[in-house]
Amino acid sequence: MKFKKSIAMAMSVLMAAGMLAGCGSNGSTSSSTASGSASSASGEVSTDGVTISIFDKNSGSNTFDDPVAKAIEEKTGVKIQVENPTGDPLEKLNLMLTGQNYPDIVLMDRGNDIVNRYIEAGALLPLNDLIDEYGPDVKEMYGETLNKSRYTDGKNYYLNNWYGEDPDPVAGVLMRYDYLCEIVGKDRADSDEPFTQEEYIDICKKFKELHPDYAGFAHRCDLKIDSLDFVTAQKAGTPEAFAAYLQKHPEGRYASEASIAESTVKEAEVTPELKEEIIGVLNTFFSGFQERDQEMICSNITPNMTRFLGQTNVSKAKVLSTIEGMFTEDIEAVRFVVGRDAEVECVPAAEKAEGEKDYKVTFTVDQYIERNNEGKTFSTYKGEAFLTAAMLIRSLTMQELSRK
Repeated sequence: MKFKKSIAMAMSVLMAAGMLAGCGSNGSTSSSTASGSASSASGEVSTDGVTISIFDKNSGSNTFDDPVAKAIEEKTGVKIQVENPTGDPLEKLNLMLTGQNYPDIVLMDRGNDIVNRYIEAGALLPLNDLIDEYGPDVKEMYGETLNKSRYTDGKNYYLNNWYGEDPDPVAGVLMRYDYLCEIVGKDRADSDEPFTQEEYIDICKKFKELHPDYAGFAHRCDLKIDSLDFVTAQKAGTPEAFAAYLQKHPEGRYASEASIAESTVKEAEVTPELKEEIIGVLNTFFSGFQERDQEMICSNITPNMTRFLGQTNVSKAKVLSTIEGMFTEDIEAVRFVVGRDAEVECVPAAEKAEGEKDYKVTFTVDQYIERNNEGKTFSTYKGEAFLTAAMLIRSLTMQELSRK
């Protein structure tokens, strides 16, 4: 299994998609490799002569010219050029952002705000369409992790280097055969079936009991159990899981991280009472909508909404005029009913203020229309709203699902 203490990401920047498709480039390649006209006789885009630049914060002074690199170049026709950090990698990332001098792919830590700054500056391309078209294997491998790593606009700008348990063994632990037989029995020791994590922890505990003074290995067992228990807590991702780890390992190697994670997860929890309050704000807004009550509408939205029904950067005045424009002469009354299937999650605040958070709400809403002529009388919409911590709607989008 592969587990990482910190999550790093490989991200394509600006012209990476064009580079991979053979129809675009950034300043690090010549115009000939940037041409979109290079193609083979079969009509497929050629990658011959294409160079992709990668900034890797961990590369040090290494160059990508080992046998693996050569095999990649032979199979793809693409040359990989590694840009090494000189000094502090974070300082280099900031300099690239300031000068807008980007490589094609960047490897950076998710643990600081630099990723969000790159996204907000437009330096990173959303990968969703590329993954849909070219990466079915990526979708299969990452699964739900792709959904969990979406930005606030619902798009994926990076790929985590951690996507859960790896089904293929990539590391192993060696133990003397006689000791293993002593602990699990000869039949189990001779079995080809891999040991589960639970079995491994049990082996460590029994080894400590049977050989407490064996060359310091009892202490190593403690460290391994500590690590695996923290991994278990991370996988569960609940306050209770981190609390259980801290109870087992109050002085553990990851006690500080577990304590922070427990607090963070608790802060991000949406209690039933909070969910009810948030849904209440939506109900009040839609009540104002259907009654054309301007005060009720304005008291539940931010002064400037980032999105409103297909529009961006929308003032309160524009929201009111948009709603008013929907009530044509043939419409006598409108009623909205927010569905009970609403889901609420805590997300980072759009303003990125320290400690601030927003609430993302996905819901359905039914619209009933009374009119004096033929036309639509009912619609169901799928809605998405973002509310600030002050319980004001800053974004609202709706997509029609059905009508009659």
